[in-house]
Amino acid sequence: MFFFKKEKDNLFFAIALVLLSIISGVIGGIFIQNFFSGESASLAYIPQRVVWRSPAEDVKRLTVQVAPMIVKLYRRAPGSVALAADPKNSFFVDDFAGLALVVTADGWLMTADAGLDYKNMSALAYDHGVYKIQRIFKDGYSKLVFLKTAAANLVPARFGDSRDLSSGDYLFLPDEDANLVVTGLITNYFYSDARVSLIRFSDKLNRLIALKDKFDGDLAGAPVFNIRGEAIGIFADNNNKAIPLESITPAIASFLKNNKVSRPALGVYYVNLSLLKNSPFWQKLGVTNGALIFRGGEVPFAAGSAARAAGLREGDIIVKIEREALNARRDLAEVISEYEIGTTVNIGIVRDGQEMTVAVSLK
Repeated sequence: MFFFKKEKDNLFFAIALVLLSIISGVIGGIFIQNFFSGESASLAYIPQRVVWRSPAEDVKRLTVQVAPMIVKLYRRAPGSVALAADPKNSFFVDDFAGLALVVTADGWLMTADAGLDYKNMSALAYDHGVYKIQRIFKDGYSKLVFLKTAAANLVPARFGDSRDLSSGDYLFLPDEDANLVVTGLITNYFYSDARVSLIRFSDKLNRLIALKDKFDGDLAGAPVFNIRGEAIGIFADNNNKAIPLESITPAIASFLKNNKVSRPALGVYYVNLSLLKNSPFWQKLGVTNGALIFRGGEVPFAAGSAARAAGLREGDIIVKIEREALNARRDLAEVISEYEIGTTVNIGIVRDGQEMTVAVSLK
């Protein structure tokens, strides 16, 4: 009765067809957008229209509000800097290496990992204090870097949730001079691998925020603020993507408490069924949302997988973690990341058409 147990070859072929259709849709969407004004492609997680409003009246207010939460990074260590009367004039333009967000009053900063030599950098705070980078911690899951300085009495950022935003809402990023630049939200559910591979890993951050405008790579690490002055993301690259902060908030709390990130691992590869919506493959499954355990001919479990140890199998569809159902808004990896190592969670699955619950101890 269950489609995948008897026809794994058909599963691989069906997913290949879905991938081909997604690629075709992207190409078609680009053609339509370039040649037909007023029309836009209908792609997964990409809205058909972005309603743009000019928030000029809010820029000054927000600039004053968030400026103390922003720190500039320069490529010279404090000992090599001949401080001028005004420290902000002690660095050359070419020394600028990016921006960071203040996480704690006692000097913890957060920025995107741009592969730089952070230990030989200076941090220039809003009060014009120049600080040495004392400690560095890189989080491989989110591609963020935590930097500890000797600063005190900094103004920590307030965090918001990008999932509360709607397509077309405007957002704000600081430039090199900490002046806010206005952009907009295309979608807060941009899956980085959606157009290349449908297969994801439960222990990797998959979701990104897609911004209306592209920005220079020098702004990597720039915080993204909503209209309330809450940090909802960190600009990640020289394109238009940002890392959603609500996806890593539990890890930040763990890091500040234990000086290390403690993040649970489920150890399973899967297909987010929400991406297959309206496809013949999706309709034949009879399950509208969930995470199908599958890896295209390879073993769908990582070494030491907690999921495998608990008895989950290839072809199982994870539909619920505790009482929370998986859907387009809540992906498996994101839900799992909010638990702690050692927690036993009840995972609802569909196997051979039958619903059941499996207890899994996260590692």
